[in-house]
Amino acid sequence: MTMPTNPKPKRFTTQPRMWEHNQEISQTINSDRVVITRSDGSTFAGVGIFSLGRPRQMLHVEDARRLALQLADAIESIRLNPDDAEVYP
Repeated sequence: MTMPTNPKPKRFTTQPRMWEHNQEISQTINSDRVVITRSDGSTFAGVGIFSLGRPRQMLHVEDARRLALQLADAIESIRLNPDDAEVYP
């Protein structure tokens, strides 16, 4: 099931000096299967998202699948045509 995409992208503003830093961090982001332990000692399979070699977010499998589909939809919605100069006000 594909999640609906917004007609306009959400805006994100960053300062030029932070853009290079953000790009460096982005190169370290990865995910892997993990075993998550609850406070009561029970365990379950999940997906961990890591950056700079440290865990940043642990997700249930269903949430990881939803996020993966949303990422794929967002990537597919980006126009890769360099001649397309559409700007969102």
